[in-house]
Amino acid sequence: MKKTPVIIIISFIFFLLLLFWIGYYVKTHFQEFRDIRLLSLEDFLILLLFTLMYFGVQGMILKTIVEPFGVRLKFKEWFGIMMVTLMGNFLIPFGGFGFRAGYLKKVYSFDYTYFGSTLGAVCLIEFLIFTLGGIVSLIFLYFHAKIFNLTLAVLLAVILLICLIFLFFSPKMPDFKNKILWRIGNIIESWYSLKNNRELLQKLFGLTFLEFIFSAFIFYFAFRSFGFQISFTDAFLSACLSTYSLFIRLMPASFGFYEGAVVFSAKLLGFSLSQGLLVTAATRFSGILWVFTLGPIFSYILVRKQIKIRNS
Repeated sequence: MKKTPVIIIISFIFFLLLLFWIGYYVKTHFQEFRDIRLLSLEDFLILLLFTLMYFGVQGMILKTIVEPFGVRLKFKEWFGIMMVTLMGNFLIPFGGFGFRAGYLKKVYSFDYTYFGSTLGAVCLIEFLIFTLGGIVSLIFLYFHAKIFNLTLAVLLAVILLICLIFLFFSPKMPDFKNKILWRIGNIIESWYSLKNNRELLQKLFGLTFLEFIFSAFIFYFAFRSFGFQISFTDAFLSACLSTYSLFIRLMPASFGFYEGAVVFSAKLLGFSLSQGLLVTAATRFSGILWVFTLGPIFSYILVRKQIKIRNS
């Protein structure tokens, strides 16, 4: 009988405890959460629009990053793979990435090492752009509201420094004997070859900047839809920290970490825990609505294509 990995058991227990705490908090602060009624249909439709545009740009990033390897994805593939990836990550930590890697491997013979390098390149550029956005937000907060958080400022500076080191320097990786380290080394080496493609980098930076702007708009309208007054640059902070949380995959869809990141940014902007949770509820629901509407549709389309290729 196959044993269940300890990390899955711990994640499940943590998930239940977190769910219990959120339920208890909402119950004991129910009056504050009645403000959810302030979210009008018009505001929610705007949130849905920007969320869809945000997902669409993520799909275009996927399309762009695999093109240097001779992979030409059609709309139903690059957008569909992204929606299935998001749906998979909502159900199982990293589950969606497994589908993405498997699809590219079976349909386009796209090696897993290349997949790792493309994923690494996308993550690096996302961290760089979103971190810069977070720093810009902190600067504006300090000069306009005298709000400053030293710990967060140091964290953003360190992440920015790490991104710049990988972006501009190419240290030679040793010939690892360990299989896992060898694969990581190959991924890093593949990234070095990708970063010499200036046209590719320009496209990725442009698309990632657009992704960041759409993410900021999502939070800007989410806050404003409840009557919480923030500037557009204030929303940069929520966009930055929420993106960090999505890389912590202990829980499906980074549940708890995403909420914590948004609530932390909300509290830094002067809002309460309950108000921060209202914002996360609005942004979560707008994403879930698209993911579990379009995800199953594209799952059927893409899986059917894999079956046709396997039987041909």
